[in-house]
Amino acid sequence: MSKRLRPPKEMFGADAGDDEYLTSRSDLKKLRVKEEERLATLALQLIEFTDKQRAPIPLDDDLLRAVQAGRATRSHVARGRQLRFIRKLLRPMDIEPLEAAVEKVQHPEPKFDAELRAIESWLMRLLSDDPHAMTEFIHITGCEDIQRLRQARRAVTPNKPKSRRDFRKLIAQHLRTIPQPGTDAGDTDASDTDASVRAD
Repeated sequence: MSKRLRPPKEMFGADAGDDEYLTSRSDLKKLRVKEEERLATLALQLIEFTDKQRAPIPLDDDLLRAVQAGRATRSHVARGRQLRFIRKLLRPMDIEPLEAAVEKVQHPEPKFDAELRAIESWLMRLLSDDPHAMTEFIHITGCEDIQRLRQARRAVTPNKPKSRRDFRKLIAQHLRTIPQPGTDAGDTDASDTDASVRAD
């Protein structure tokens, strides 16, 4: 039976006692376990993202191919094998930039959160019995196609989820015409694209 090797005490200092040595070994093992958990979490996040979500994350060619292969895999066993391979590719990397990019994808900027809240707030108000909601909405957005807006509102029924989604998109389109403080006309195109995605 082979003898189990262990790192020399010199790694922990010439004067390290047995207790300190054992504690340090335990700490090293905990650090390795924590690092592997961190890699496993990142690998899983990368596989679960859609191509669009993954686009802003800086992946090299090998890692990108591995992630795409993992996402395309349907077999549970093969998926687990691919996740282990992705972790292997991640180990020598500085993964902090990847984690930061993943965090940004998962938690969009507050500006977009505010846009979503505004859309949902107006949706609920326009679908309520508030007699002034439609007039106020038309006034603040400068809506010109009032007939289309009213028709979309009347079309919303509980048994037709699509009618509600269509009305939400229409609300989002009109809200995006309102100038935002601190922005100029040149800034609206990029934000409009992101907001339209979230309105869906």
